[in-house]
Amino acid sequence: MKKPKGFKHWSNQDKIFWYEKNISELKTELSLKNKSIESLSYTNDINEVLADVLNLIIDPNNRYYTKSKDEVFKRIEDLMGNKVAVLYNEGVVQNGRNFDGVLENFSIGSKGFLSSWDIEENTTSPLIIRGVGGSSQLAIRHCWKTGRDFYAVDTGYFGNGKHKIWHRITHNNLQHLGPIVERPFDRLKTIGYKFKKFTPGKKILICPPSEKIMQLFDQPSPEEWTKQTVEQLKKFTDRPIEVRLKPIRSERVSNNTIEQALDNNVHCLVTYNSIAATEAIMNGKPAIALGPNSAHVICNSSLSDVENLNIPSQDEVESYMAHLSYCQFNREEMMNGYAWKIVNEGC
Repeated sequence: MKKPKGFKHWSNQDKIFWYEKNISELKTELSLKNKSIESLSYTNDINEVLADVLNLIIDPNNRYYTKSKDEVFKRIEDLMGNKVAVLYNEGVVQNGRNFDGVLENFSIGSKGFLSSWDIEENTTSPLIIRGVGGSSQLAIRHCWKTGRDFYAVDTGYFGNGKHKIWHRITHNNLQHLGPIVERPFDRLKTIGYKFKKFTPGKKILICPPSEKIMQLFDQPSPEEWTKQTVEQLKKFTDRPIEVRLKPIRSERVSNNTIEQALDNNVHCLVTYNSIAATEAIMNGKPAIALGPNSAHVICNSSLSDVENLNIPSQDEVESYMAHLSYCQFNREEMMNGYAWKIVNEGC
């Protein structure tokens, strides 16, 4: 049975609504297939419960399967009363419903439950937070102030094109700020990363942070930050300075990319906490990151270094990129528990 256009990006609940509406036709179609529950992209615990529920439906009197209804329902309850509160992103709407498929996928893999900041403000559950919008900012500030655990979900460090395939997940920060963790290069090959040799240039490229980020870190507005940064740079260099305002997503992944900007005679990139610092390093340009940034382990952090920049070796860059490849995940990895496992091992 042909699914509607864009079906794979629907939320789990919307998919359930569609399946229920088309159940008769699906039953006929599914009877011709032999797809096991174990092959679904869920955690082992969830797959086992789904198998138990199916067994219960076709054998309610327990003539062939041994688990009773009470046992199955108890197992479901054990999976539900958890653990991590996923702050539902109410800013995205599809088919008239609040919708955030990424958070729903991660809620399954982390054995969490959907909630909101209004509900969770006075609880102690660890939080899963996506983005830095209104209630997300309140929740992140609260966690930093009180020491409450949270997991931040945002756009991946690298590897995304027109579609956001990769999403970074960080424990208690917006980016991974710790040392480089030694990782294999297997995920780099999957994403398609290739080292690019560092090349010299003349001008300095400034990539201002967003308004929301500056608010979160109690910094001046992006305009004021840019003005101050230019004034400070002029104390240390007479190089030409170019400011690149962040284009809308459709532009920056097609005809106005960061790669194109970096390839235009750039000496180095300056930013606050943007992943543009990592993108500079990927494209053979040194960077200065003035705010909390995963690239701090491999780039400079002071404007006074502008004429004495760190140029990392190929081994250093590849180790850094391999590390980051284990700090970002696709939706299947979020749903099957792999992302949750790796993040809690130290990413």
